[in-house]
Amino acid sequence: MDQIRQQQAFFDPVSGQFSEEAQARALSESGMTPADYEDTLRHQIGAEHYVAGAAAGLRMPAIYGALAAAYAGETRNGRWILLSPSDIRDVPNPTDQQLGTLLNEVADQVREPEFRTVTLVRFTPALAAANIQITDQDIQDRFNFQREALSTPETRSFVTLTAPNAQAAQTIARRLRAGEQAAAVAASLNIEPVSYDEQPRSAVPDARVAEAAFGLAQGTVSDPVQGELGLVVIKVTGITPGSEATLAEHRQAIADALRMEQARVRVTEMVERFVSLRESGTSLRDAAAQAGGTVATLPPFTAEGALPNGQPMGAPTVLYQTAFDTAEGSTSDVVDAGQDEYFAVHVDEVREARMPTVAE
Repeated sequence: MDQIRQQQAFFDPVSGQFSEEAQARALSESGMTPADYEDTLRHQIGAEHYVAGAAAGLRMPAIYGALAAAYAGETRNGRWILLSPSDIRDVPNPTDQQLGTLLNEVADQVREPEFRTVTLVRFTPALAAANIQITDQDIQDRFNFQREALSTPETRSFVTLTAPNAQAAQTIARRLRAGEQAAAVAASLNIEPVSYDEQPRSAVPDARVAEAAFGLAQGTVSDPVQGELGLVVIKVTGITPGSEATLAEHRQAIADALRMEQARVRVTEMVERFVSLRESGTSLRDAAAQAGGTVATLPPFTAEGALPNGQPMGAPTVLYQTAFDTAEGSTSDVVDAGQDEYFAVHVDEVREARMPTVAE
């Protein structure tokens, strides 16, 4: 007890004296009780005494060695029986009341969510594009307009040095033609060189510099050029030829793009016609057929888009939201599904969320 009362952690912070309440509070933070701590401390003291005695030449009595040997060589025989649920016979079937209680306990797991069945009307560019014809003249006109963008431009690598005056510009040109490196020439004249690496003509901001750079042969040096920021000397270090676009290689892509552009316009016209027919009293299916849309009845699905077997239906989220925002027997407004696609849904049936019966 003397050692316990000497532990600072067990002192009352107000009185500065040992407190059993402070001891219990400190030990509880370590998951121990005062009895546990006292037992641990007792074993620790005993171990310290043993070590001290051994160090002083104390020998363990022979009986201790005999007891240890006997314990190590001790054997035991035993028998046991394994039981499993399959060994239990004549288990009575649960009653309806027991099954009902179980259903209530697991209600969150077995409750069936609300399902809705809808008729879907779709208007897509793919549908609208089916009957669109693109003429050769349309393709040629679009190719002529995009020819430059479709072609691969020539690119060049070159370095420019802007001189402070005409004499310095002539000196730069002479030294570059003599084979000196542009960086060394620039450093000696305290000039900052500007490098262009595999750049097309359109990437050079100074039009006069661009014209001169793209008029030189590889490895040559220009005469001083009057640029926007002063006299510039140019050395071309690399040329990668460009390639001219041909109608043959881009014909199909241009035709497809033109067809889709017209299809997007036609989708808007289809939707407007569908809405007009519905407002005049035409049935959903007839209006969709006359406007050029497709009609399909979807399988039952939840507000999250899950089918009765738990698999996702894979439709856009906006479709589920629209279906569950529309009353049973009603048709939604036409909704933009993105990517120039539009749809409307008619809610055919609503199967309310419910608990399964005991019989089921």
